[in-house]
Amino acid sequence: MKSWAPFVYALLLAGGAFAAEIIKTNNTTREVEYLDQEFFNTKIGAEERVIITAYAFNKKEKCFIKLPNDVQYSIDENSNIPGIKIVEDPNVACGIIVNVQSEDMIGEWELIAWELRYSDPIEKRLPFTIYVEENINAAPKQVTITEGSDLYLHLENPTNLHETCKLIGPDKKERTNVESDSNYVDSCGFVIKGIKVSDNGKWEIRYGNGVIFRAFTEVTVNEIWEGQQMDFIWTKDRSVNITIGPEDAVYCKIEDPHGYVVFDGFGACNIALGRVRREHNGLWKMTVGLSGKVLTEEYDFTVTVTEAAQKLTVITHVEKQQPEVLLTCSVPTEYEVHACKFRDPSGRVLLANEGVGESRYSFHGAGVSLNSQVQTHECGLRITNPQTSDLGLWRCAVETEAKEYYGFLTVLCPWAMQDSEVAASVVSEPVLTTHLDKITAVEGDTVTMSCSVQSAIRYCYFRASNGSIYNISPGTTSETMEYVGASLDAGECGVKFKNLLASDSGRWSCHVGFSDFNEPEQRAEFDVTVNEPISARQYTEQSTLVVEGQVYNSRQLEYCRFVRIDGQGIISTNLPDRYTSHDSLATGHCAIRIQDATILDRHPWTVVARILGQDVEISQSTSLTVTMPPALEPENAKKLIHWFPMTLLGIMLFSLIVLLVPKKNRSKTIDRMCIMRDSIRNSFQKKPLHDPVQNIGVMAA
Repeated sequence: MKSWAPFVYALLLAGGAFAAEIIKTNNTTREVEYLDQEFFNTKIGAEERVIITAYAFNKKEKCFIKLPNDVQYSIDENSNIPGIKIVEDPNVACGIIVNVQSEDMIGEWELIAWELRYSDPIEKRLPFTIYVEENINAAPKQVTITEGSDLYLHLENPTNLHETCKLIGPDKKERTNVESDSNYVDSCGFVIKGIKVSDNGKWEIRYGNGVIFRAFTEVTVNEIWEGQQMDFIWTKDRSVNITIGPEDAVYCKIEDPHGYVVFDGFGACNIALGRVRREHNGLWKMTVGLSGKVLTEEYDFTVTVTEAAQKLTVITHVEKQQPEVLLTCSVPTEYEVHACKFRDPSGRVLLANEGVGESRYSFHGAGVSLNSQVQTHECGLRITNPQTSDLGLWRCAVETEAKEYYGFLTVLCPWAMQDSEVAASVVSEPVLTTHLDKITAVEGDTVTMSCSVQSAIRYCYFRASNGSIYNISPGTTSETMEYVGASLDAGECGVKFKNLLASDSGRWSCHVGFSDFNEPEQRAEFDVTVNEPISARQYTEQSTLVVEGQVYNSRQLEYCRFVRIDGQGIISTNLPDRYTSHDSLATGHCAIRIQDATILDRHPWTVVARILGQDVEISQSTSLTVTMPPALEPENAKKLIHWFPMTLLGIMLFSLIVLLVPKKNRSKTIDRMCIMRDSIRNSFQKKPLHDPVQNIGVMAA
């Protein structure tokens, strides 16, 4: 065992576990071994165990501990050092347990062990550090700033130890070339002038003598927007809707050349013009507030307004080489063609992909050619042995970076039309058709109407059943309607209405005018039915008043309720006397029956329901007021029979008195008789009826 000891010791030295030097203590020369320093991140009140391991070939002699205040104590069974306990373990040459009672225990320590190795005195020294760190809040915790701006950081709460504050950058190095924020001296305020993109990352404010307090702020530094040159060319009378400037703008204001504010709000800069006018030509001003900046920046950009260019014409060509037909579309444009498609007479779309064929269709075309210094993009479709479904009017669409262009072709093959029935079935002239002959909707729904023709059109409009005209074109957008469809050049006319009512139901028509004004305008008619979401009515059935409502399409209901003309609300599940419910919620039907209905009951009602799964209620009022003469009450009938003879006698007596009284006293006599008449008349007046429906919670209509 003893023969292996030098070898083991050599391995320990080679491993770099410690360094060695020779010192002299108490007239004894010792070899000193410095062990690797240890660190203990702890907290007040915690205990940390520190040991120097014992080896079999070493004999323990003595232990020492050096405190952070540089006072050194000898450690043995009689030691009584506050906060220090000795580790008794045969495998430990020297060991202690430190109880971190206060900040006095924080700092640099050293554990020292004296041993004999083969009678040679040695000394082992283990430096260790005890430190306590607490994370606190910085203000702000996160900040986004633009390069060139000044960064302000401080603690969320002030501290008495502000003189020990340090600022650590994202590179883990202390920043000394910063200014103190005079407004937050007690909160370790710092000002970092002219922040750079390289300053992006986590910053730290650190302070404290014993316990170290750390506060972190995550800083995001954005590159400054250079305001690259912005020039726009807009077409007169066209709409514009674009977003310009920095994408991360917090605030933006845009003014046109005459100083009118076009946009002023939070977020990115947006220009939305319904129609470009000549007055928009000139120098515009954009004021931008960026994230991480206080001051706004101003930029100028130029808008050039031009007249609309003449539309490009799609050149179409049909070549018949029995048994093949070649369809070709070409567009003279500087924009590259991305895709090309054809639509056959039945509406089926076929893609013209170069080098690809399927069934009787294959790609045909010359690609890109240059004729007369004009770049022309050409694509086409080859049809081999065309069938009846291939005969008629085709449409081609050429997609470029700028827009889509449309053209129309007529495919008539004599060898495929020898049969008279086939020839008669082929449509060779453009005919306007509607996509739906009947349109059914509910009030509140979006209603789309559309028609199309195999020809370019110049204008289109819709005519309602009441004679109202709705002109529509691409770009038409309002609160009530908007255009739908590919474009007028594609022969498509469509409108989406957002607020049609039941009164708009009836016969509608779609009208289009062709590019050739010599061609007559075409129209196509269709029926529109807009249903009320709920209908309501009231009627009498013998002596019972019935109030009912029916939801369109018999949608299942969550509940029904009824509101009388005076605001009295009644729900089907809690009815008063004389009322019975006849709801059928599963079929969307609401109904109540009222026995011995009063005059108040016979006025119009409002029926309210909620469709199952929806958040809003639907309602409708009855359009009929039921009127019935009130029955004469028995008590009043008796009075009438009793007073009738007396009334007749009174009239006769009155007439006699008038004749006998002298003329000069007649007026006074007449006045007295009028008073008697009024008294008799009041006795016949019926007292107001009291409504028997009481103690019912009033529900708002």
